[in-house]
Amino acid sequence: MNKHTWIQVFKIGIGSALAILIAEVMGLSYATSAGIVTLLTIQNTRKDTFHLAIKRVTSFGATMLLAFVCVNFIPMRYVSFGVFMLALVGLSYYLDWNGAISVNAVIGTHVLLMENGLTWKLVGNEAAMVVIGIVIAVIFNMRMPDKEVEIQMDISHIDAYINANLHSIADHLCNHSKLNKDRKHLSSLLEHISEAIDKAYANRNNTLRSHSDYYIDYLNLRKEQCEILLHVYYIVAHHDFVVEEAQIVAEVIREVAGHLHVQKEIEAVMDKIDKVAYSIIHGDMPTDHKEFEGKAVLYQLLYEIRELLWHQDMFVQNITEEQVLAYWD
Repeated sequence: MNKHTWIQVFKIGIGSALAILIAEVMGLSYATSAGIVTLLTIQNTRKDTFHLAIKRVTSFGATMLLAFVCVNFIPMRYVSFGVFMLALVGLSYYLDWNGAISVNAVIGTHVLLMENGLTWKLVGNEAAMVVIGIVIAVIFNMRMPDKEVEIQMDISHIDAYINANLHSIADHLCNHSKLNKDRKHLSSLLEHISEAIDKAYANRNNTLRSHSDYYIDYLNLRKEQCEILLHVYYIVAHHDFVVEEAQIVAEVIREVAGHLHVQKEIEAVMDKIDKVAYSIIHGDMPTDHKEFEGKAVLYQLLYEIRELLWHQDMFVQNITEEQVLAYWD
């Protein structure tokens, strides 16, 4: 088991024991049920724990009402319990209270087994146990590992790697420097980005901030750009460029590398890509097949690079003002 799993085990064990102790000190009946509530409410993330706690509270009243109806209108105990469970499970599935079914079933059992049926004292007893269990679970899950610094380090590494590969492509266009044709390093980068996205999702579920999708969206942007870069790398690695436009395209790619930071304006670079692409299509006619092929590949290369910037532009347009204030300089 990893460190996170061990922490979760200790939270559940200590939290459940504490809930039972508090219930016993308060003199509640069925005190062990408070521990069960804590056990079933502690989730892997802070947000999941809060959501389940809300479902427990909102479903408690419905559970009491169902138990009251079944106890008072169905004389046979096993039949009333069957009807209660049928109604409880059906209602829970309908209202998305699935996670609260087990605790509510236990509460209903307490009511149905009481000779006096549902009384205000029993309602208070069950409500107190639910509250104790929920409060302990929420408190124990307030402290969760913060992966934000780790995610920021991942982002810094990913950005630097994409930047370096763009410069490598530009160097190849200028002086035919060697490129690794198997592209395994870029495949490894894609795996790294996917792992960072998983961390970003985990971090979002452990924070209550409304703008916490930023890292997920940012890393998905880099993933899309890396996939484009993978294709660009293949195009460049399998061609030798002798046309003079290769120098111009290389300079454009270096400009793109310098504008990878999402806070930089990229409209001027995108306009320059369009102008260079236009000049390649409408410039001097190629004199032989190799020159024709070189111009065609460069045009395709510019199209791919422009798409890389287009994804970045879409990311910037969709970012919220709250995210700008929280994550931009």
